[in-house]
Amino acid sequence: MAEFLYFLFYCYMGYLAIMFLKGLVGGVSNSSSSGTYSPTTGNTSTTPTLGVEVKDGAYLPYFSGKLPTFSGDTVLKMTAWDLYHDTKNITSSSEKNPMPLRSTINEANRNGEYWGAQDPLSEKYSGGTTKGRWEFVPFIPASIPVLYSGNRTILFELTYSQNGKWYVVTSKKMSINMPLGLKDIEENAEKTREIFLKIGVAVAFADGTADKDEKAVIKTYATKLANDEDEIKEKLNKIMKSALRKYKDYDSSQLKQEIAELTEEYDAIAIEAQKYILADFCYDIMAADKEAHPNELLLLKEIKKQLSIDDKYFENLADKKLVNIDSSSIESSREEMLGIDPKWSNKKKREHLTSEFKKWNSRLNTFEEGDKRKKAQEMLDLIGKALKDYES
Repeated sequence: MAEFLYFLFYCYMGYLAIMFLKGLVGGVSNSSSSGTYSPTTGNTSTTPTLGVEVKDGAYLPYFSGKLPTFSGDTVLKMTAWDLYHDTKNITSSSEKNPMPLRSTINEANRNGEYWGAQDPLSEKYSGGTTKGRWEFVPFIPASIPVLYSGNRTILFELTYSQNGKWYVVTSKKMSINMPLGLKDIEENAEKTREIFLKIGVAVAFADGTADKDEKAVIKTYATKLANDEDEIKEKLNKIMKSALRKYKDYDSSQLKQEIAELTEEYDAIAIEAQKYILADFCYDIMAADKEAHPNELLLLKEIKKQLSIDDKYFENLADKKLVNIDSSSIESSREEMLGIDPKWSNKKKREHLTSEFKKWNSRLNTFEEGDKRKKAQEMLDLIGKALKDYES
């Protein structure tokens, strides 16, 4: 997961995304002919089924039913098209200009080119019927770049080859939210980099000072943002130094307000992958000095509230960073670390703590001897103390 997110991170940071964008725009051919999109209907005596099952953020295309009639061995090819790829806001009058899609996960691409699969088919199966479902590689929107993010009209198309031409067996059109829009990345790149760094510096000052370990984390991410571009690197250094001067005099309420405004702005212009990277960045800063200061946890809570990503991701991040946090620091920030809302009733707090106890007890039984197992036991002890406090 982390490697995939960082690939998207690099896409957003510099010319990689722009060059990829140019590659997608120029020189595209389609499954039927080079030039215009004009598929030919294949020779099938009944209408076959192309279904798409949606599961855990992935679209799983499958084929069942009557196979086409063909002579000689052939291949079945699955392709996905963005039917209006160069139109940002699709309307009923929009003209089709389809583009075959490719994935950032190379294993999901057909022969290393476009997303899909290409399976050989022997002549003995000509005109036959599939047994069960013929499944293809998952289509994962978060890993597939398009020009514009948002709801796109995606066409899944199954074709076969005959006498040097491609024929359509069946197809299915769907509206799918595609979060990785390269035009959006290009247009907002400078602003997202700036806000990203400012948020990180603000989090570093949550405990009153930005120490050397926290600054080191910020510099590491800034280097990744620059992507070896000297001009970008220089701009980011100026942004970082300016933010360090600005936030050192902010109190906790000012930092909270600043974080809320910056994160809201970032959430409005960043793509989904960038939001997950921001969450990683902020938790890395929090854990850099091996302490979990209450103000840091409050700011992380504010960031969690503003960022439109899965809450479970934040919970997993917090658990992962706990291994490096000093035990006394966890004790002093008990409610924040355990995800307890002070406004909850004692009953709801006990229910939450019981759930947390089961989670950490399960982990204790799976961890080998070492820091992770020790930390799991410390969390169980902490939860046990908290449960006693909320008995009445």
